[in-house]
Amino acid sequence: MREIWQFLAVLFAGVIVALLAVLWMVKGGDDREKRMYTYQVLLSPDTIQTMSNRAIRLDKGEGSSSYLIDSIHFTFLNSDTKKWEERLVDMDPYSKFFEEIEADRGYLKPSDETMRSYQGSLSKLAFFVKQRSAGEIKNDVDLFQTLEFNSTGNGYRIDLHLDQSNREWVYFNHSGILPFAVEVLKK
Repeated sequence: MREIWQFLAVLFAGVIVALLAVLWMVKGGDDREKRMYTYQVLLSPDTIQTMSNRAIRLDKGEGSSSYLIDSIHFTFLNSDTKKWEERLVDMDPYSKFFEEIEADRGYLKPSDETMRSYQGSLSKLAFFVKQRSAGEIKNDVDLFQTLEFNSTGNGYRIDLHLDQSNREWVYFNHSGILPFAVEVLKK
């Protein structure tokens, strides 16, 4: 039992350090010079696997909660039917998708043209969690993080999930990423 608590303490410390690193990158220096990799801001398959089995606390203090991953949803426009579809994503396809994008370098201040490519209905990956507080898992499911694909299919953005009311995004260019995502994630 003690080993489990030690493992959870190390895991929690790693999550806190990662969030602090992202916050430092977001808040310090010239925004146009800031760069970060996908693996620094998007939930990795390992983290999702851990959050599927154990609740992870992402903040400190009284009344803080821990989170369990509930599901990953992929919403996309089916090119055959011209209708929007939503699919639950399993870990194997998500791992393949993550491997494709994990080394992409992103930026915080997109051009006006890039911003326009994120207007309208967009394909997206949405990560949902359940909150655990005082040992009880709540039935409510909350949006934890979103990855949106731009309208050209050659880029995506990831919200930093620090504050859902004031969302900050990291933008990435990746040629053909939306067709790749549809091929891998819709199964």
